[in-house]
Amino acid sequence: NAPFNKDMEAWAKLSDRTYIWNYVTNFANYFVPYPNWHVLAANIAYFKAHGVAGVFEEGTYGTPGGDLVELKDYVISRALWNVSYATDGGEALIDEFVTGYYGGAAPHVREYMKAMEASVQVTAFYMHESFHVDAAFLTPSAVLRAAAALNSATAAATGRFAPRAAAASMPPMYVALWRWDELRAYAANVSATWPYASTKRAQFDAFKALYQANNVTQLNEPGKNITWLEAQLFPPRGAPPLVEAEAGRPRLHW
Repeated sequence: NAPFNKDMEAWAKLSDRTYIWNYVTNFANYFVPYPNWHVLAANIAYFKAHGVAGVFEEGTYGTPGGDLVELKDYVISRALWNVSYATDGGEALIDEFVTGYYGGAAPHVREYMKAMEASVQVTAFYMHESFHVDAAFLTPSAVLRAAAALNSATAAATGRFAPRAAAASMPPMYVALWRWDELRAYAANVSATWPYASTKRAQFDAFKALYQANNVTQLNEPGKNITWLEAQLFPPRGAPPLVEAEAGRPRLHW
């Protein structure tokens, strides 16, 4: 981010009314984990300190669903309302929301978040606006840890918290559907508990049920939907390999 910081510092010397249009989601794959929650409030505080008068945060628009979008919207809106909430990097906001929104599932949701954050740090992955299910930080061990944590979240949630925890489980499930054989083989090789159904078809049906229950209408900005995903994961017998599914990577252009 050094080039951007240099530009921002230069603009701050010239103006106290800069406006920022910022991207805060993965436009190519709304349901791939996108662990940017720990920088959302901090970035807003940085903008404020450098002469920015207004910020537009473009996230997962046009459809419900995505990676902890309710949490991200809460952190962003509170920090925009009062930048003093961002003095600790937004950690208090994150704790407040996760506890209040997920109830008894909160510790497990936090475990998912820690797994993704740790993997980003270890792999030094730069999260830009579009990446795919084979991103370097989505290692088999990290995906399986994330899936296990969110399975525990779903099991722990009751009442109004149950559908919220279930919706939160969709991102690692989406990755697993694309990389099914690879992740199954990895789990067997390291004797790890497999967190999903015994067949990809059964797990796709579970993902589809969550997709429908949460009124999701598209999986990415270009508008690919659940019908498209099913066609990619289960091509007709004898059909040539699909470009989008090559090497487990959906090659989406927008």
